[in-house]
Amino acid sequence: MRLPRQCVQIQCNGCARYVVQVISFELLIMRKFSSIILLLFLCAIAAAAGAAYWLSQNHEKAEAAIVTALSQRLKTDAHIGSVHLDLWTSFPHVSLVLEDVHLMGSERTNDTLLIAPRLVLECNALKLLGGQYQLQALALENAKIELNKNPQGKWNTDIWDASGDSTATNLFAIDDLSISNSTLIVGRERITVRDAFASIHWSNDVLNAEGFGQIDSFDSPNLSISEPLTWNASCRFNAHSNELTLDAGDIDWLGAQFEAHATYDENGWVASGEAQELSLSEVLQMVNPKDTWKGLRCKGAASGSWSWEDDVFKSNWQVAQSNWDVPFTGEDPFQLNLDAKGSVWLKYARGVWRADLPALEFNAAGLNWKGAVSDFLSDKGTFNAKGAGEVDWERWGEMPAPLQWIGRQPNQGKAAWNGTISALGANTWTASGEWEAINWAGEYDSTPWKFNGSGSIRDEELASTDFS
Repeated sequence: MRLPRQCVQIQCNGCARYVVQVISFELLIMRKFSSIILLLFLCAIAAAAGAAYWLSQNHEKAEAAIVTALSQRLKTDAHIGSVHLDLWTSFPHVSLVLEDVHLMGSERTNDTLLIAPRLVLECNALKLLGGQYQLQALALENAKIELNKNPQGKWNTDIWDASGDSTATNLFAIDDLSISNSTLIVGRERITVRDAFASIHWSNDVLNAEGFGQIDSFDSPNLSISEPLTWNASCRFNAHSNELTLDAGDIDWLGAQFEAHATYDENGWVASGEAQELSLSEVLQMVNPKDTWKGLRCKGAASGSWSWEDDVFKSNWQVAQSNWDVPFTGEDPFQLNLDAKGSVWLKYARGVWRADLPALEFNAAGLNWKGAVSDFLSDKGTFNAKGAGEVDWERWGEMPAPLQWIGRQPNQGKAAWNGTISALGANTWTASGEWEAINWAGEYDSTPWKFNGSGSIRDEELASTDFS
């Protein structure tokens, strides 16, 4: 073949002449390669057009073939109000739209696995042209999905006969699943799903999935949550052993970031994880404490770890220094403003929240205290506090009026306390411990006075063992 040459002047230089020939040859190959790409692109357009033509001419045939394949594979009864093909919305993918769908579960005669006003199955038009009805996506809107187990622990999801599937012709392998504005019921738990998107891969009895979405609410016999939760997670489900493993490294709830690992088997859910910067004001609203503590407010955040097992929630938190408003009820109710930090153990079981604070430190105007609080029960408004504190009489005047001394209080000095204070509910309190008066000073009827002393207190009994 004679190669084209560029018009250049090269005098007595064989090497340069060779370079020019090579460049000319590469240009020719590039032109031929571009032609090949263009030809392939035109072939793809022709194939797509052929698929579109075939579908338009065989609309009812394709529709009937898919419905027949579905009915042959389903092990349970189903009701479908209407079926039609959407050819053009996402071509070359075509959608089989099922209206008014009721799908029975596999375990009981009255077991309804799925109710959906609209279910969309998506497949590839080019594969339809070759006679393969492979599902690539499934979309549910405003659906209700109910998963249950029989007494032997078997789920009601055994509805599909995959015995005829093979790697090459897996007719209804689903690559993408989307759920919007739907309700998922798993045993006694009800989950409202705003949206969820997942990529699902089946291999024998094992399902692997990755996805993201938003849950609007969660309800169970012992716990109800209505704050939205966004998630990004992966899971693995073994249909043979009925075991589910879930890993979520990116959960956003109540303004905090969570990580979680969970498993589900015949014994129920077991979950654990960590959280960062959880808003305490949001937690207080969720806990919904007894009337005694309705006015409890905090602007801080907490970080820690948590676990859930046998319908019992346990957690361990570290609370950074933050400002609190603590309500006190009685004949003269008041709010005590203070700054506090510490660690909190929070537990939820049988519908009751309980808190223990193994380390707590707070400071208010004229008052500081350091110790531990145990048996804080939100439903009863009770607790036990044990520790040591100090009153500064020079600043005590800044405290709420119900805490002021009846009569003339000291205007100098400090009072130290080491003991226990307990709230028993119904505005009943008990106290026991040791006290010390340090350099108290004041004035009575224009007469100055000073006092030092120590002693003990048992509820309403005050004893002094040393004073001057």
